[in-house]
Amino acid sequence: MPAVMTRRIIAEDDEWTLQTVPFLRQMALKTIVANWNDFPHFAELPGEKERSVLVEKLALDVPLEKAVLIDDNTYWKRRADTKWPVYDIARYGGSYKRMFLEKTLEETIEHFVPNRSDSDELRRIVNLAKSEVVKLNIEQILPPIPDIKEINEEDDDDDDSPSHLDLTPVVAELKKLEEFSIQFGVKNVGMNFEWGFFTLTQYDALMISSTMRACPQLQVLRLTESRLDDGNARLIVKSLLKHPNLRVLDLRRNHLRCSAARAIAKLVSTVNTWSDWKCAFERSHETQKLNLTQNFINDIGGELICDALESNSTLTHLHIAANNFGEGFGKALSSVLAKNETLEEVLLASCNIGEESGKNIQHAMRSNTTLTSFDLRLTGITPDSEHAILLKVEENQSN
Repeated sequence: MPAVMTRRIIAEDDEWTLQTVPFLRQMALKTIVANWNDFPHFAELPGEKERSVLVEKLALDVPLEKAVLIDDNTYWKRRADTKWPVYDIARYGGSYKRMFLEKTLEETIEHFVPNRSDSDELRRIVNLAKSEVVKLNIEQILPPIPDIKEINEEDDDDDDSPSHLDLTPVVAELKKLEEFSIQFGVKNVGMNFEWGFFTLTQYDALMISSTMRACPQLQVLRLTESRLDDGNARLIVKSLLKHPNLRVLDLRRNHLRCSAARAIAKLVSTVNTWSDWKCAFERSHETQKLNLTQNFINDIGGELICDALESNSTLTHLHIAANNFGEGFGKALSSVLAKNETLEEVLLASCNIGEESGKNIQHAMRSNTTLTSFDLRLTGITPDSEHAILLKVEENQSN
């Protein structure tokens, strides 16, 4: 037999290869990835390397019920990138899983149509997301679509009828929720515009009140651009009087007037007298903010708020720009600034308080040591008064 036939390896054969047998661990990982929907395993994997391989190869259409078992940021980043091309992960504490679940819940609520959408689907998303949701930002909330029979019938008592989704059962499940922002409106409404799409009704106000009672851990409430009037504002503020953790109340761009200001003044004064809230604030070292920008509050309402501020020792940020204030409010505010030792920021732009108020505030600022930001644009005060006030603000900043 020729010598070439006796060789076990023919080196000249360029098609000959020695296939490497894959490790059993690699074969097992491949099987886990292929059968993930039937046998979801993540925490049980022995090492970080195996988990990394899994999250890089796992399909992005895995049912949410199975995907929530994964805590790795890599997988949730891949999944988020396919759904939202632009986002700010810093708003979610760097957690892609939290961002994905929060935004999924927000979109489910924003597109929910009462009496039409699937309530079971909403409950499913709530149950999957409730352990991760810290902030909830609802930019629209849809009204029900009436039947033709209902359209032809006149109903003058709209305030007593349910008009939007009741969020109380949803929020009650979110035990980690700290911030709740909502706008009663409809995006991209087009030619179907109706004022009712952008109006908070009495039913909605009662719903928000119930929601606040169901969420005692909430720290921030933003209810903006919802045509919130005095009557409904009083209902909501009443539910906040003994709320144990609320630190930020944002009611900007609504229809608040004197009566609502009276209720808010009571809230501001109650904050200072209720020891539990005060102790919680002192432990947290967080700011207390009240935002009433772009409403219709006049001098009487402004003076009521100032009276409450004279005895308040927790509020640090007061935003009251673009209201119907005059010299009466300017005088009351100057009295507050002369005595208050906690206010750090006041936004008063576009409030025509007049020259005399500017002089009063200038005099009051001589004894103020805490205010480090003061917006006085378009307030009707003289340039000399504004310059003197801002010099004192700069001095406070350097101390």
